[in-house]
Amino acid sequence: MKILVAYASTDGQTRKICRVAADWLADAGHMAELLPIADADDIDLTRFDAVLLAASIHGGRYQKALTEFCAKHAGTLSALPSLFLSVSLVAAGHEAEDWQALEKILTDFTSATGWTPNRVEQVAGAYKPSEYDIFRRFVMRRILALKDPSADLSADIEYTDWVALNAVLSDWTTASWAEARAMLDMPGGMLNIAHEAVDRHVKHGHGNETAMLWLGKGGDRQELSYAELARQSSRFANLLAAQGLIPGDNVFALLGRIPELYIAAIGTLKAGMVFTPLFSAFGPDPIRTRMEIGAARVLVTTPELYKRKIAAWCDKIGTLKLILVTGEDAAEGCVALGPAMEAASPDFDTIPTRPEDPALIHFTSGTTGRPKGAVHVHEAVLYHAFSGRHALDLTPGTTYWCTADPGWVTGTSYGIIAPLVQRVKMIVDEAEFDLDRWYATIEREKVEVWYSAPTAIRMMMRAGADVAKPYDFSSLRFLASVGEPLNPEAVIWSEKVFGQPFHDNWWQTETGGIMIANLPGMTVKPGSMGKPMPGIRAGIVEHGNGRLKELGTGEVGELALRPGWPSMMRAYLNEQARYDKCFVDGWYLSGDLARRDKDGYFWFVGRADDLIKTSGHLVGPFEVESVLIEHPAVAEAGVIGLPDKTAGEIVKAYVTLNPGFTANEVLERDLRGHARKRLGPAVSPRAVVFRENLPKTRSGKIMRRLLKARELGLPEGDISTLETDEK
Repeated sequence: MKILVAYASTDGQTRKICRVAADWLADAGHMAELLPIADADDIDLTRFDAVLLAASIHGGRYQKALTEFCAKHAGTLSALPSLFLSVSLVAAGHEAEDWQALEKILTDFTSATGWTPNRVEQVAGAYKPSEYDIFRRFVMRRILALKDPSADLSADIEYTDWVALNAVLSDWTTASWAEARAMLDMPGGMLNIAHEAVDRHVKHGHGNETAMLWLGKGGDRQELSYAELARQSSRFANLLAAQGLIPGDNVFALLGRIPELYIAAIGTLKAGMVFTPLFSAFGPDPIRTRMEIGAARVLVTTPELYKRKIAAWCDKIGTLKLILVTGEDAAEGCVALGPAMEAASPDFDTIPTRPEDPALIHFTSGTTGRPKGAVHVHEAVLYHAFSGRHALDLTPGTTYWCTADPGWVTGTSYGIIAPLVQRVKMIVDEAEFDLDRWYATIEREKVEVWYSAPTAIRMMMRAGADVAKPYDFSSLRFLASVGEPLNPEAVIWSEKVFGQPFHDNWWQTETGGIMIANLPGMTVKPGSMGKPMPGIRAGIVEHGNGRLKELGTGEVGELALRPGWPSMMRAYLNEQARYDKCFVDGWYLSGDLARRDKDGYFWFVGRADDLIKTSGHLVGPFEVESVLIEHPAVAEAGVIGLPDKTAGEIVKAYVTLNPGFTANEVLERDLRGHARKRLGPAVSPRAVVFRENLPKTRSGKIMRRLLKARELGLPEGDISTLETDEK
């Protein structure tokens, strides 16, 4: 880490304390820059990963300098992990009036600067060399804890005059992951997702609890306990081993949301192999492309999907060794899963994988080129455990429904791994979206936490609030959404209908887990994606003078993250150069445009390649779409920019309508007038086109690039993830 150690004081003790801290941070392998506040006023804080500030509570003009510094840099400081040391001149003990003075100063300080440090510690001034040794040991032990979170922090530490509280110089960037490690077993220092998600619970006496309630589209119900899921996944792991497969081999699944998919996922990971889920709606070409890129060794599918999409070309995949089909019978060249599972042993010693061993490959499509295979490792389970608990409020016994298909990263990270690690009862519905079925499922199964997508929410809105009135949603305690950013209108609507808002969050296939979120208990600002998760540092950046520059409050730029969280992708499969382009100047670049407000909330503006430049203005499609959706006639909206000789680009909108509204010229003029009134003439759409559907992926993202390509007669690019096309 690169850490700024800055001090403001009238006494030499504070400077000495900071010098000692900086020296020992440097000795521990970190880059520590020591500066007095007076010399740090114009410093670029974006160069640092954390900040340690120290000041005497008797500071006088130095307090003023510190306050001015923190007020000026409040936006950047809010995004940095921070420790504030209040240095007292009291050598032994701390009197009540000393604490009262500190409390008042901190209250005034927060009010004046608009910034609150992550942690505040009271430190007494030291006068003897031995006491400096105490402080050195104190700092050093905590620096060592960065590398070994299980280290005994009490060893070699003497709590004398130095620390009035049980002070901890926290590991700013990995304390959250240490908390996650405490949730897991990690036997022998090894880390296997399957063990932590299933076998761990059986080992600790929770095998009889329900892991999954499966709802068949024909009305069937099947419950799997954690013990049964452990047995079935062990059978699958033994089946793979018996066929000569070895750890590291790639297992692909082309299945709907049926129990075999979830058993195969856990069994593959148990066997130390790499699991890749595919959408069952994919056509033959996207399936083949992904299996070729991923060097598939095994495919698990159904007889119907095999016959329609696989049989004609599977012999052309040179790496493919085994095709498993569900049921009791199999076509020539395939193995029937039912009999093979029955013959396999229900006992299997999980392969002791290391944290950095590959576990999952999720394919994501770009605007050009072949699909990218994002590689995730077993260490990702740390972040799945942590974010499942903190972002989705998953606790043991929670009845939880993630509506996402595991073919999408959400359906694996938060539809399999995170909920199982947290020992919840997962609802898995085989059927596609049906509003009455969904509402009835929530009521009947008493769903407590519901994680869905904006597409479904907008479809609920389109159907109207009256459809929801017959149902009881009192079991719900937390609602979350991810995919396409959630429009403010959808947040407000859900609060009216369900009694609480959907909490939007943001992340990507590449991040592997939720990065920015509206957390449980947090004030929701409709339209905002929320704040960075604990342990995640996010910023808004732009390119300038050959380097990235972090922008301030309210400025629009590219949303970027400091790398290092456990679920971060480790590679694009066989595409190192493509992977390297994602990282610049110590930031992961998301490709999304956003801004951060004065309260630290992030707001989505649009994809960098979707940004519209019209008449000297930069227009984010999401802002225009959100305004259009506020109109009672509009269900969904997609906005693009089209070339124009005068303006550079003009804004064009595509909308679908709510029931009861008819597409005509009068409504088109009304929509343009509505947008013009809200956004101004330079930003509002010049044209509004009516559609029955908009092109969307299964994750709910409107494919604006497809709308634009069709308008301009350009190649459509990769559309393998397209679920609903425009018409």
